[in-house]
Amino acid sequence: DVEARLVVGSACGATQPAIPVSDRAGDLFLIDVVLKSDGASLDCSTVSKAADVQVGIYCSEGHVDCLGFAADPVTLHAGSMVVFEGEIPASARVFADDGGARLAIVGGTRLPEKRHMFWNYVSHDKTKIQA
Repeated sequence: DVEARLVVGSACGATQPAIPVSDRAGDLFLIDVVLKSDGASLDCSTVSKAADVQVGIYCSEGHVDCLGFAADPVTLHAGSMVVFEGEIPASARVFADDGGARLAIVGGTRLPEKRHMFWNYVSHDKTKIQA
């Protein structure tokens, strides 16, 4: 049992008609995913077909195994995130362990410049977020 809701952007062949905050937003997307039971899985190969995509998977509840994105499986526990870069392989899946999980899948085409983060502030210019 899987529930997936596209919150913003275009992914999985669907588009959410939200207005981006910036023209630099590109083809970003955010998907809210609930894996309702142990062993429930999501096929991630349909998230984006872009060759230069960055995809972050954040686990907010439970824990999941991310398989097929890289050579080794990645396990995420609540409060952890992993970022994968490049084309999403056809074998990429996320599996819930121990009774289900909730995820946020975020991503889009890589932005041309490096991003800097401090707390909940993100900018391409580090001087704009100095504490």
